Amino acid sequence: MMEVPRGHVLESMAIDSRTTMVVMRWTRFLLDRVDHDDIPELFRYYNRIGWIGEDLAEELTKIAEGMKVQGARGMSAPIADADDSGSRKGSKGQARSCPVSETGWRMTSEDHLRSWIFISELGGSEVDKKLWAGLNQRLESFELDLEGYYRV
Repeated sequence: MMEVPRGHVLESMAIDSRTTMVVMRWTRFLLDRVDHDDIPELFRYYNRIGWIGEDLAEELTKIAEGMKVQGARGMSAPIADADDSGSRKGSKGQARSCPVSETGWRMTSEDHLRSWIFISELGGSEVDKKLWAGLNQRLESFELDLEGYYRV
C-alpha cells in the first residue's frame, strides 16, 4: 500500500504578543513534565506524528533552551511538582506513574492532549473548553463502561 504524504497541522507560528504568550505557557507546561534535555526529542515526536513542522520543532527547541524551570516558590507556580522520589504530580496532586528520569520525553496521554490544545491555539483555532470537557466526560464514561464489561 502506498503511503499518502500529508502536511503538518502547524508549520509555523505568527510573531505577535498572543502567540508569544501561548508559546511561553506551553513551554512552561512541557518543562514541568519533561527535562530540558528531552525537549528536542519531544518536538521531533510531534513532528513525526504530523502535529508540528520540522522548522517549527527547531524553533520551539531554541525557545525552550532559554527558559529555566521554576521551583514551587517561583513567580509562577509550575503545573506539576516533583516529590522527593522524583515522581511528578499532576495538577490535582496525584503522583505520576514513573519518575521523570525513567520517562524521558514521554508524557501521559492527557499531557499530550493538552499539548494538542496549545498547538491548536497556536494555529489560530478557537479552543472550545466546553466541547473538550464534554468529550472528556463522554470518553471517561466509555472507559468505565469498558472496564465493567471486561471486568478490568
